[in-house]
Amino acid sequence: MNNSNNQERYYNILKLNKWFALSSILFTAFWVLVFADDFNRPWKKYQIEFRKIEIEKVKQDINTEKVALEDSDEYEDLMSSLSKSRVDLELESAKVDDINNKLKILNIELYKYNQDFQFSKADMDAQRYAYEEALFGHGNVEEAEKSMKIFAKKLMKFF
Repeated sequence: MNNSNNQERYYNILKLNKWFALSSILFTAFWVLVFADDFNRPWKKYQIEFRKIEIEKVKQDINTEKVALEDSDEYEDLMSSLSKSRVDLELESAKVDDINNKLKILNIELYKYNQDFQFSKADMDAQRYAYEEALFGHGNVEEAEKSMKIFAKKLMKFF
């Protein structure tokens, strides 16, 4: 029987595990120091300051260009044209909304008339069936024919 304590090896597994753990800790500490050193570079504070100065310079340039633009006659013409176009757009939007509302009303009316026609057609079909039944001796033929003509007029009205 082979026991794990009696295995022949050229190295001690416990010492090997200790060395592996120690080297892993040292390796992790080394990489933490490398990242910390990289993050704390001395020139980074100058870079941050440069960015702040650059932002302020761009803001001043924007303000200068804005003032120059607002003093321009062409800019004023374009702004008045833009406001006129916005007014025209609002008027056209109102027209489009009005047309859409009318279209909704027309669609509602179309649906109503279609439903009236469908119901009238169903009534006419039922009355035609009653008339055909009367022709074969299951009811009054004259009354069924009279009723069918009334439904036919109603159907043609909705058609």
